[in-house]
Amino acid sequence: MQMWHTLLKLKKDHDILGFKGWYYFITSFPQGLNGEFKYVITNPTFTGLGVGTGISHYVLSKEEIGELFYIDEKTFKELAKEMEEDYFKQDELDY
Repeated sequence: MQMWHTLLKLKKDHDILGFKGWYYFITSFPQGLNGEFKYVITNPTFTGLGVGTGISHYVLSKEEIGELFYIDEKTFKELAKEMEEDYFKQDELDY
């Protein structure tokens, strides 16, 4: 799994993380005091200038990611391009 590259797709509805199919991506690999690495995930959002991190960030273990998410074949860069194109298509429809 790579930061700002690997897309995680939620396997099923979750009380905190949202609805099945929602995307998240990894923004950091913090190391706990016990030496174990964790994964900081966030949802992507389009700001009008590009795709970045959403307001919600979560720290999960590798096991939790495996339980809650599929690793999507699409990359963050590909999703970002789709989100940007969809944003501007919608903007054209508003006029």
